Amino acid sequence: MSGGRTRLGRPAGAAAPEAASRLDEATARYVEAELDAVLQGYEDLLPAEDLAWMRERLRESVDDDPSLAELASAARPRSVDRSTELPTQAPKPSVKKAERGGRR
Repeated sequence: MSGGRTRLGRPAGAAAPEAASRLDEATARYVEAELDAVLQGYEDLLPAEDLAWMRERLRESVDDDPSLAELASAARPRSVDRSTELPTQAPKPSVKKAERGGRR
């Protein structure tokens, strides 16, 4: 690690960039995580300065292009309420066949 940067090109101890961005906070975190995953494959092949340059260009592309920002927002996983209060049996129909008024 040279120049005080992590292996993935982010300055050591630095959080995701907060500069003027089209992305909401959750999407920005998602993009940073995706960049980490993508750049991880290059960490043994490229110097940290090159990884930092790649990270900046990719991040700027998402920030500058409204279509990419929209795609990143749509791709971000949403939190889902995972309630454990689910019915244990299927609900029984409340209407009897004879009460439906239809033919048999």
